[in-house]
Amino acid sequence: MWDYEPDDEEWSEDYRVGRLGITVSNFLVSSVEHFLDDVVLRASTDPVRHMRMAALQRSRPLLGAELMASWRAQADAFPGKLVSACAAAPDSSVPDRSQADSTIRTADALRAADEDRVATGYAWSSGAV
Repeated sequence: MWDYEPDDEEWSEDYRVGRLGITVSNFLVSSVEHFLDDVVLRASTDPVRHMRMAALQRSRPLLGAELMASWRAQADAFPGKLVSACAAAPDSSVPDRSQADSTIRTADALRAADEDRVATGYAWSSGAV
């Protein structure tokens, strides 16, 4: 477990399952709401903010499904102002598509493995369903 990073507003843990590296990030509710506001309301093109928003859209909550659903609804509203900001941003501020594709493939592999484990009575989060 990594120490709290005030600049990132994050606690994280790194694991390996065979050759697959897994990072579990933990945030305060207020931090997630701040990240969403940065992207959706203030049209931030910061790649870290966009990665966190994508994680909200593609993750599986263990608790707080209603809160996650409200965040996803916010994240799904990609405003025109943000489209313009991303199109005008220098290439270095827009996330690398190949890195994003790799992250999505990893997430999809984890989701598939998780579905197999849940079907057999095991969950990644706690070791038992």
